Amino acid sequence: MTDMFADFEFNAPTDCDITQVHGMALPKDYLEFMHKHNGGEGPVGENAYLQLIALEELEQFNEDYGIFERLSGIFIFGTDLGGMLFGCKGSEGTYCAIDSCSIAPEDIFWAGKDFEGFIKALDAGEL
Repeated sequence: MTDMFADFEFNAPTDCDITQVHGMALPKDYLEFMHKHNGGEGPVGENAYLQLIALEELEQFNEDYGIFERLSGIFIFGTDLGGMLFGCKGSEGTYCAIDSCSIAPEDIFWAGKDFEGFIKALDAGEL
């Protein structure tokens, strides 16, 4: 999967020990990736763009968008900076995309059971 991030500008690695956001456990595969890179921004694969929110900013980012009040059990970890928010249903580890204009359950596009599957779906234009 690292080849999909060839031109991505990662943040510095973090020692932030966050494992939950708003009481939701963060998926292990996502945390492993984020502890190495702690987010960043840039192209992913050949067809996608992604901004990953730094671990220490996750709680505030989700509060700013009102995610916890609007989408039960989901936290947002990134965006394409073009209208889509990317998140995960914490209890299931299922990844998704959500239209940032509505942030409604009916506008959730499910895209994989792991972080790598989500990244591949993003690059394939499935979100």
